[in-house]
Amino acid sequence: MRTFLLTIIIIAAAAGGAFLIYGNQIMTVVSEAFPSPKTISTTPPPEPALISSTRPSLSPSSLLGIGALGYIEPRSRILRISHDVGPEGARIETLNVNTGDKVKKNDTIAIFSDYGRKLAKRDSIAKQIPQLEAQLRSERANLEYVESDYRRIKDAQESAISISAKEKAALEVRRATAEIQSIQSQIDAARANLVLSEEELVQSRVVAPIDGTILAIHARAGERVGDAGIVEMADLDHLDVIAEVYEQDIARVTIGQTAEIKVPSIDTPLMGVVYEIGHMVQKNNLVDTDPLASQDSRVIQVRIELPADLPKTLRNMLKLQVSVRLM
Repeated sequence: MRTFLLTIIIIAAAAGGAFLIYGNQIMTVVSEAFPSPKTISTTPPPEPALISSTRPSLSPSSLLGIGALGYIEPRSRILRISHDVGPEGARIETLNVNTGDKVKKNDTIAIFSDYGRKLAKRDSIAKQIPQLEAQLRSERANLEYVESDYRRIKDAQESAISISAKEKAALEVRRATAEIQSIQSQIDAARANLVLSEEELVQSRVVAPIDGTILAIHARAGERVGDAGIVEMADLDHLDVIAEVYEQDIARVTIGQTAEIKVPSIDTPLMGVVYEIGHMVQKNNLVDTDPLASQDSRVIQVRIELPADLPKTLRNMLKLQVSVRLM
């Protein structure tokens, strides 16, 4: 019996030792697979030291300026010269200019086919006036005579002058007075017709409204004037750039602001000054070559004065599209 109990105790001890060894092995494996987390410090890291700077912050738009597309145009604008006589007499008889000619104000550009007829009419009326004035002087002298005769008859003795003689003298006075009034009316009408014929004669020719250069000819001798007019001209001594500024940028544009203009065929940018800001928002006329650029924008036109010492080649580049940067 004692031997049996001893055997039981030995077996139980062996089993307990084996279980203890097996448990330690399991804990070792678990600790290797899932190591214990390290202690995380909750103290925030020190903030980096701020670098002091006196330079003000600038927005990208203030550094780059205001960009816009523009084109070159004479300050006088391009004038389309036409007639003012309607369809009658609008055929050109003589054209006195060619493309590139320089003209002065009031120089004759073209003469219409009815100029000769209207000139003859004017001269005829002008000749009538001296003739009528001569008749008027003659009738006034006659009136003085008949009035003197009438006073003489009126002052004579009643017995010496018959009633019929007095009536005849009074009739002559009235006739002379009426004749003078008639001639004076004819003179006034002739003078009015002379003014009208002068105006018609002026409309029979076309003159230059300003000093400038003939840019294009749309009608020549023998042709009737169409909707395009006769010629186009402009003063090329003073050129501007018309910049189309987006409506959201116009508040940043001021009179006197400096502008940089880049012309495709000129390496050095041109500098100009804003002198006029438009008042109307309109659709853009110029389109950027960038396919991603907006094709339908709302813009306001800004006129930029170019300096007087411009390259002469710009006079042959009217309406050329340029790039503008307002600074």
